[in-house]
Amino acid sequence: MEGHMAVVTKYAGSAKDPVAANLIPAVLAEGRLRAINIPALAITTGDSIASLFYLGKIASNAVPLAGLSTLKHGAVTSVNDADIGIYRDGVAVDADLFADGIDISSAGAKDPFAAVAVANVGKQVWELLGLANDPGVEYDIVLTIKVAATATASIGGAILYSKK
Repeated sequence: MEGHMAVVTKYAGSAKDPVAANLIPAVLAEGRLRAINIPALAITTGDSIASLFYLGKIASNAVPLAGLSTLKHGAVTSVNDADIGIYRDGVAVDADLFADGIDISSAGAKDPFAAVAVANVGKQVWELLGLANDPGVEYDIVLTIKVAATATASIGGAILYSKK
């Protein structure tokens, strides 16, 4: 017996179901595109394991735009493991929230939000952190190298997010 298929109509969180009483969250319906423009930042031969590179700030109520952001990089030879996460006041909140284990040892481009799973696309930073409420703070976006650099190369690009 073959499986039965049905025609369905489904509404994303950014589209209002006509029978639903609740309004669409403003950040999804009216979010404005924002960009953190990252000029070239050098990762230098001798930068050791756990070196931190601050890329910009993001609000706890921002929605990271995975798939639209790009971090370009030269060949940072040997750095085949780097993370991108968030810090607050110099302390890691989640060091690999946005990207975990990215390889920047060969020149290329990476999505700085590569670790944001499809099920989490459209969530605000505080939701990605698993918090119960928005703390209303700004976080630093930080790249951490987990292997010492044996060559000098630059990283740069644009991190995009939306925010009401």
